[in-house]
Amino acid sequence: MYKNIAISLFFFLGSAMLSAQVNLLPIFSDNMVLQQQTQAPIWGKSKPDKKVEIITSWDQKRYTVQADAQGNWKTEVYTPVAGGPYTITISDGKPIKLNNVMIGEVWVCSGQSNMEMQVEGWGKVMNYQQEKEEANNYPNIRFLLVEKATSPLPINDIKAAGNGWQVCSSKSVADFSAAGYFFGRDLHKYQNVPIGLIDTSWGGTYIETWTSKDALATMPDMQKKLDVLNKLPISKEDREKKFHSDVEDWKKEIEKIDKGFVNSQAVWATPDFEDSVWKTMKVPGLMQDQGLKGFNGIVWFRKTIDIPTDWAGKELTLNVGVIDDNDFTYFNGVQIGHTEGWMTPRSYKVPKELVKGGKAVIAVRVMD
Repeated sequence: MYKNIAISLFFFLGSAMLSAQVNLLPIFSDNMVLQQQTQAPIWGKSKPDKKVEIITSWDQKRYTVQADAQGNWKTEVYTPVAGGPYTITISDGKPIKLNNVMIGEVWVCSGQSNMEMQVEGWGKVMNYQQEKEEANNYPNIRFLLVEKATSPLPINDIKAAGNGWQVCSSKSVADFSAAGYFFGRDLHKYQNVPIGLIDTSWGGTYIETWTSKDALATMPDMQKKLDVLNKLPISKEDREKKFHSDVEDWKKEIEKIDKGFVNSQAVWATPDFEDSVWKTMKVPGLMQDQGLKGFNGIVWFRKTIDIPTDWAGKELTLNVGVIDDNDFTYFNGVQIGHTEGWMTPRSYKVPKELVKGGKAVIAVRVMD
């Protein structure tokens, strides 16, 4: 979705370090864009009770605010009609200057994979090389690419690519939202004003993860999930440990109902398993187009190959391609690789001690 918004909506994002006494978020950096003709909030951290002064070059006006007991401070500055470049100087005795600041229209680009798909990244738009080069013609479009993070509680910091706003160029546009960029480019052409684009998209996320806990609490069907959320560890490290532990427990439960496993052994991956009654499928290709329409679950694939005798005892590389979603890949019954996530190329090493001349079996357990 798109939402025209003043930069004030980022009040919940806390602060990140800059190389000065005053600490600012990455949204306050060189090359930034502020919403035109509004009272734009600016905030950060300093020493407790410290006086902070902000000077805006477009009107040379001085704003003074005092940090609270925790060092947090916030004020609002008046922004004129679209234009620039300008500077903003922020000082608590040790000044920092934000350069190349533009005044214009600021938009948030949020959503799932259709918004996250990049100009050149894992999707590649049509004529992407030409589109990349033409991006150099729009230096008054600016990008802020927010790095992904999860937390069971509101957080006080964010990270951004390049630690702040990037001027539109063939380099900066490559990893930016394609939908966001083309929207912003058209807006820039039609309105002839600087455009600030903030990319906060994350493919595959549920809408509930973008919804406040207070709002979800009004929905009876969400109570059990909120109880789970409330029990999550606070620290990122502990959450990651719990996540990996939960995934391993889930995989063990899946193995109990996967006919390819017997007593935790991948019997369908062994070379001597009889697979003559198995159906065939063309790969690469979509399983859903080959008799498994609407299927979600586990599918095993096997292929017998001939290993030249002069390859024996040599390490090999097996390129499996991309798989939706997860794979467990075996060579002669031994797991040689496992990857989580769709559209990720798989390339695995076959240890030399497994490589013998003659017949060999590659088995891939696909978890869709």
